[in-house]
Amino acid sequence: MEKRKILWVTRMAPADIDSAGLILQYRYLEILSKHYEIVVVSLKEDYGTNPLKKLGITAYKYKNSSHLQDIIKQSNFDIAVISWWDLAETFLPIVRRFIERVIINTVDVEFVRKQRQNLLGIHSVYYSKRELAVYNKATKLWFVTEQDKVAVMEYINKPYSIIPIVQKPKSLTVLKERPINKNSIFFMGNYLHEPNVDAALTLCQDIFPLLLAKYPDLELFVFGKWAPKELLAFDSESIHVTGIVYDLEKRLDTMFCSIANLRWGAGLKGKVCESMSYGIPVIGTVIAFEGLDIKTLGPETNCLLAHKPEEYLEAFNQLQDDGFYNLVWENAHKNMQNLTNCEYLLLSSIEDMFK
Repeated sequence: MEKRKILWVTRMAPADIDSAGLILQYRYLEILSKHYEIVVVSLKEDYGTNPLKKLGITAYKYKNSSHLQDIIKQSNFDIAVISWWDLAETFLPIVRRFIERVIINTVDVEFVRKQRQNLLGIHSVYYSKRELAVYNKATKLWFVTEQDKVAVMEYINKPYSIIPIVQKPKSLTVLKERPINKNSIFFMGNYLHEPNVDAALTLCQDIFPLLLAKYPDLELFVFGKWAPKELLAFDSESIHVTGIVYDLEKRLDTMFCSIANLRWGAGLKGKVCESMSYGIPVIGTVIAFEGLDIKTLGPETNCLLAHKPEEYLEAFNQLQDDGFYNLVWENAHKNMQNLTNCEYLLLSSIEDMFK
């Protein structure tokens, strides 16, 4: 039986690296490529197309609208998936000429993120009416959190799926043998994303100095691409602004804990899910843990909440107890195992469109 065909339009060729948006899409494609014939069209290819080719996916770099139309005409696509609303605003009119069923993969809902930013007094322009108008033109919407879904569905009524697929957790047996260095903590993110820049700067300026005063051998590793000069200025003996890390698994292997001090954002936070999947406890804000089933008290504790600098120090102190440390990371790892069981949701979301 011939496989159904999916056209996937996105900002950057998905890869198992760098940012939550790329990794999320790569996870989707990893699953879908086993059941569908997929063609990816991306505006950029920072990491090339080899990760997609390994999945048996054909990939093109977008040139112009005529080029996209030529790609669509070459195949009789059954469904199109467009990631991010602003790309959908541009490409939906072209895609709809040839493909009836179109899913918009929200990744994270921008107007939710921007509204939260403005509530903090940090001005940011957003276009909620335009964003919602684009979502309203889709056949179906994909969300990664219940919160994003609720925010959009308050204004429009569309079929949707919530599919929080994340990094497949490492083996529990392997993680129990991790050579943990209690003096290594980290933050990771893509620094073209404003919430990550704000969090990294706040961590370096306000939170880490408090930790360092009590733990003088402590080192902070700031992982991720496109660090601005303000963040690079913190690079020192105790703070390492590393840039992108290609051997992330190796680097995370010794890390004691992850800091996710995000003050605003939307969607599922890749930095949190990635850390938990590697068996690393996370200290972070309510925003950082959005979309996850978090427990902060008793034997089911799977993360530590903090908002003020002194609360991060208090949480870090708690993790010094080996019994509590093991309890937290094992519960967090179990939480990620539950999230990775979403393959059925993804496949049924596609197939439901043909009923």
